[in-house]
Amino acid sequence: MDIEEHTPAYAPEAPNYLLPEVREAWDEYWESPLATSSLAVDKFVLFRLFSYRNQWFGFHQALQDLGPQEMIIDGSREKSAIQLHPYAKHMLKLEEKINMLEKELGLNPLARARLGIDMGNAKLTWDEMKKKTQAAKKSEQAKRPERTRKRDLPVIDVEEVKK
Repeated sequence: MDIEEHTPAYAPEAPNYLLPEVREAWDEYWESPLATSSLAVDKFVLFRLFSYRNQWFGFHQALQDLGPQEMIIDGSREKSAIQLHPYAKHMLKLEEKINMLEKELGLNPLARARLGIDMGNAKLTWDEMKKKTQAAKKSEQAKRPERTRKRDLPVIDVEEVKK
């Protein structure tokens, strides 16, 4: 499949609540060859990913507005004297979730390599992935001992045994 010739099986409109930066990333995703692997059943994973990204950018903008001196707050009344701003703490948690989903969806070079997606040759089709999966299943089944089926057992003629 050429990189210019791809049509996703499912391409929803961007949610209205997305910030401009995240909406742009949404559009870039659906215009990319990676979108050809997305199905309607994947929509909740994708909505969750972009919702997390949206929250992350919202907190990022808020912290930028506060300035770098506000990233760390004085927690002298707390057990530790210095703490990250709650927004920064939440951003770190969001980054973990975003990274996990990006890996699952093949949204970075290492994840694509792990999933067997060859972007260098611009190949990304379900058929190829399905063939690889089926080949792996057959290989796994070949390693298992074959069970004896009734039809594989020799047929014994009872009359012949009686003679």
